[in-house]
Amino acid sequence: VPLSFSYVDYYDYGLAQRTTTGSVDTDRVYEKGRYSLGPTYKFLKYKADAHFLELRQLSVFSSGATEESIGTSFKLDITLTYLLRKDEVGELHRESASTYRAVIESRAKEAIKNEAIFISFNEYFTERAKVEKRLRNAVVKRWNDPPNVHAKLDQFLLGRIAIPEEVAEKQLEAKIQNEKNSRENFLQQARIERELTSVEV
Repeated sequence: VPLSFSYVDYYDYGLAQRTTTGSVDTDRVYEKGRYSLGPTYKFLKYKADAHFLELRQLSVFSSGATEESIGTSFKLDITLTYLLRKDEVGELHRESASTYRAVIESRAKEAIKNEAIFISFNEYFTERAKVEKRLRNAVVKRWNDPPNVHAKLDQFLLGRIAIPEEVAEKQLEAKIQNEKNSRENFLQQARIERELTSVEV
């Protein structure tokens, strides 16, 4: 009798799989519990709680100065979590089976890269929250494009922005030049004030 029972944990979804042939019944998705499937069945399990995905050093291009040009090449760190849609786990198995994680990751990368080319490099620093929202929305849209990935985006975090060395050098040079200009303006203004004071005396 014990052999006829199969179990699904709270953190999994289950699909009934015949042990003799390997065929999977995708019509019913089982949640946590104990089920009497019979001795020739077991559960093929999919994760029910959050999936964690880290995209490290994802290369992107910013928007260019003109519509015909591309902008700066740099890298992003993005962390996201997603959940499988319970009622669509059967479809997920039929379409992707064990490769679903790779499909979801590939779609996420594609969406981020395609949206990044419409965002200026400076916006990543001056309007970070807005950029994060745009990238998140792009991922949601791409995942919902047919055939959809049967998952919903949960958390989305734009992390480190790795600036190319040559860009960092240019930014540093510009900052130094601005400080030099400010100092020169200050000294020039002080000189003028001294000259005016000496004339008045």
